[in-house]
Formats: sequence, C-alpha cells, structure tokens
Amino acid sequence: MDRRTVLQALVGGSVWLLAARPLGAQVVPGSSGVSLRDILEKRLRVRFESERQFIARLLPHVGPGKPFSRTEVLALMYKALRYNANFPFPYFRTMIQILAARRGVRL
Repeated sequence: MDRRTVLQALVGGSVWLLAARPLGAQVVPGSSGVSLRDILEKRLRVRFESERQFIARLLPHVGPGKPFSRTEVLALMYKALRYNANFPFPYFRTMIQILAARRGVRL
C-alpha cells in the first residue's frame, strides 16, 4: 500500500464515523452537545486539580448577561492553543485573568 491509499482510507473512515450518530441521541439546536467544561478540559489538556478548579471558578461567569461569553472563552482557548499546543492551559489562564481584571471579575 502506498501512502496516499492509506491516507484516503483514514479520511474516508473518519468522515463516516463523524457522520454516524447514535440512535436516540439528542442535540440541542445551537449547541454542539458537549459542555463547555469538557471542551476546555480536553482541548487545554488539563492535568492538575488546580487547573480543574480554575475552570470550575470560571464557568459560573460564562453565559448571556455575564462577564464572559461562550464565544470569548472559546476564542481565548484557541489563541492559547496557537501559543503552545502541548501546554496551552497556562496561556489560557493568564489571558482569562487579565480579561477578568479589566472587567472587575474575581476568579
């Protein structure tokens, strides 16, 4: 097998897996069906309990009519991933703390 055939098989298989949904799964319109906590913990590669606690302190301040919007938090997560994809959490925490201080929110 050559490299191109293997890559095509992997991409084709992953597209099929992404398109398949379990029967009876409910997805709320306008959401991905995954909690913000899970997204942040997985993408930011949270390793320590103190990092989980920081996310737990952040989440009550995220939402409509609150200091942080969901899209803002996700944008900062992606920016942290661009800074360092292996260890993005310290960058994310620093950016959130700076923004929180500007808005008068204590985390």
